[in-house]
Amino acid sequence: MGRKFWADARAMKGFIVYHVHGHDGFYQQARFSILSLVDLLRKEGREDVRILVYADRPGEFAHYPFTETVSMSSRQVMAWSGPFRYVHRVKLEVLNHAIGAFGLPLLYVDGDTRWLRLPDAPLEALATPSEASDARVFYMHACEGAMTPTEHGEYYRELMAHRPLLRAHGLDDPARWVMWNAGALGIPVGHEGFFQEALGLLDGIMKTAKATTYIEQALMSALVSTRFKVEDLGDYIYHYWDTSKEVQVVLRRFFAPLARAQGCEGELAAYDGFGWDSKDITAIRQGARHRIRLLTGKFGRSVSKRWVRMLAKTGRGTLPREG
Repeated sequence: MGRKFWADARAMKGFIVYHVHGHDGFYQQARFSILSLVDLLRKEGREDVRILVYADRPGEFAHYPFTETVSMSSRQVMAWSGPFRYVHRVKLEVLNHAIGAFGLPLLYVDGDTRWLRLPDAPLEALATPSEASDARVFYMHACEGAMTPTEHGEYYRELMAHRPLLRAHGLDDPARWVMWNAGALGIPVGHEGFFQEALGLLDGIMKTAKATTYIEQALMSALVSTRFKVEDLGDYIYHYWDTSKEVQVVLRRFFAPLARAQGCEGELAAYDGFGWDSKDITAIRQGARHRIRLLTGKFGRSVSKRWVRMLAKTGRGTLPREG
């Protein structure tokens, strides 16, 4: 499948990777992000960027041009979440698979994004091989500051607790650990084994980790900031991670009147000029139904977090068999 995808794309600048599974809100975010990218490509008359979506409902993306899908069964998603059912691990497995199937460079973005510009310069930089460490470019979303005992402290301490493991990979200098938002990941050519290594490190840390919610981001940040010149993709995407729940409400309203029969063209017509502002977000936050939804989601995340910790503490984490 990967070879067929690239057989039609020899002159391509590169491809953008998404992964999505679960409830409709996540799907609508990914669809809107892809729509924003398709809109930019269409307006510039471009066909030299391809979109690759890993999804458990791939049919949701069948009407978008420039887009290829890879189906993930629920069993595959569970397997890729690893022995401790850590949902953020799935992304690393997706990207490891994408590299094996399609090669490098690749640019990954979370679904809760909106494209502002086509990423020509990042894709070109990632496609340029370099042996010099200060010239090896890796893209993430936004710098959130150095990891220290007082800044991002719980994750700094978590990494320090696993310093022997990190030392074996040349990652044990805390002065080089800088926290970056992992909502975007741009991997350069020549680093095909990057996510295999990251997965091994993550699984090793998860065995005894106490702070797990963003440990994947902390590990990726330490790994990338130690080995690469990290560039910010923020000029190219709007990543609304901090208002994601509220924007899901906005996007429900956006997609509700659009019949699937209208196809991508109907969505593009509705997209033109569409947006939201802080007043919209505030109004949604003040709604009783939204507050109830947030509390329900918080409870679910708490249960999931406790489950991850229980599996790690008891050593009962096991990888489900494929079949």
